[in-house]
Amino acid sequence: MPPSLREFKAKVPTSHVQPAGEYADLLRAAAVSSEKLTGQPEWDSYLSKLQAMLEEAQVAAAGWLERCGQALEDKDVRIAQFNYQACKARVTTLQEVMLLPQAIIEAHRGA
Repeated sequence: MPPSLREFKAKVPTSHVQPAGEYADLLRAAAVSSEKLTGQPEWDSYLSKLQAMLEEAQVAAAGWLERCGQALEDKDVRIAQFNYQACKARVTTLQEVMLLPQAIIEAHRGA
């Protein structure tokens, strides 16, 4: 007879269990630099999720840049360059999007 859910949870450490599906991305968060924080929990939560995405894009860009230098064939260099540029564009976009909450709040206060 298979173990019950309670028995399974007792045996499997929760630190190894990762959220599955489309909600995993929503649960990831990272520390946001203080100048971008708004002091409003909703916006700050939004920023922490974007910060996690930004850090992933920065790591990916660095990885593709490294692959550019290691590629032996022209085709591989072009693929690495294309992916590097795509990751850099994502980094730039996320950085710009992270500035929006503060701009929205300031515009609302000034209106």
